[in-house]
Amino acid sequence: MVYVDNKISYVSVLRKVTLVMLALLAVTTFNNARAADISLPGSFPSSAIWPGPYASSSALPLGDWHMMAAGRIYKLTILKVEDGIVEGSINSGDFVDGRWDPTIGTGLLTFKRVLPTLTQEYSGFLFPFDTRDPKYRIAGEFGDIAVGSQSGWYATRPR
Repeated sequence: MVYVDNKISYVSVLRKVTLVMLALLAVTTFNNARAADISLPGSFPSSAIWPGPYASSSALPLGDWHMMAAGRIYKLTILKVEDGIVEGSINSGDFVDGRWDPTIGTGLLTFKRVLPTLTQEYSGFLFPFDTRDPKYRIAGEFGDIAVGSQSGWYATRPR
């Protein structure tokens, strides 16, 4: 019986040591890759699909976006941006308090989606893009304001 307990303890310790070693390996690999692949601070790795140069836009692209949020597919429509106020909808349901701030990062989009049982607050950044990339991309997080739950979302739009 003692041998089994010791064996279990040994396996448990071995798993923890393995996880720590894998974490250290991942950090070391990331740091080495970052140092080798990135030529300028804040730029994308030269091994990226679109090697750059990358550009950004101060304007939020209007139109229909293909959106995925928490594993569900939606249509995000940006109808109008005027003086930082955004009008739009998700699956034909208007969102409220839409804002676009091109001075934060690469451009920050925020809005609220009001449903009968909850209100979701979204925020996401427009990705910098290579002119050869056929899509604009936004990614961020959203959550239920009352509960405080968070999840991710991602949207693309043809350029």
